[in-house]
Amino acid sequence: MFKKLILIAAVLLFAAAVVFVPFGNDEIKLKRSSDNMRVRYVDAANVPRRTIQASYRYMTEYEVFLKYNSLIFCGTIKRIRNLELDFDGDLDYHSLILIEVDEVIRGDIQRGDVLAVEYGRLIGEDTQGLPMRTRMNGISTIVNTDPSWYYQRGRASLCYIDIAEYTFIHVNLGTYLDTPEGVFFYPFMYDGLTDPQTLDDVKEYIIKIIS
Repeated sequence: MFKKLILIAAVLLFAAAVVFVPFGNDEIKLKRSSDNMRVRYVDAANVPRRTIQASYRYMTEYEVFLKYNSLIFCGTIKRIRNLELDFDGDLDYHSLILIEVDEVIRGDIQRGDVLAVEYGRLIGEDTQGLPMRTRMNGISTIVNTDPSWYYQRGRASLCYIDIAEYTFIHVNLGTYLDTPEGVFFYPFMYDGLTDPQTLDDVKEYIIKIIS
């Protein structure tokens, strides 16, 4: 009886260790993606340097903030992980960002929530992406991933909801970062936002649009 209890306790401890480690070194278990699709966490040092040729559709202020019922919040980046997407041998790299919600501007989320958000680039890979870093504060515009959203290459396909519950509404637009050099954002789409000094300036601008 005593040995049986020890065995049960050991099994429970192992199960708890598995459950409470959100970022492991193994592959991510995919439920809806194709059988020949693989996604795994990788270290930045093991990712080959690439020249980014992808283009992303321009979105207006209306689309970013109003059309898609996006979630908008102030938050702190807690962790950044690199993802290797293996489309049956054809590799691509995205990132998974853990962000703690500090203040809700709009959406069914709460302060203290930690959200896992997919980002369609590898952080730090090129000069066109967002310069996100851990412990950095910012304002994010995200949407819930939908089971119908797929990314296909060749005969392999990734269902986005397999890797994250949320994704940024755009790879560049709708995100503002508090950096040592000031507020970082891509200004070419923001007609009403000129030279914001703080994230509070950005928040005031967004509230005017969505009110």
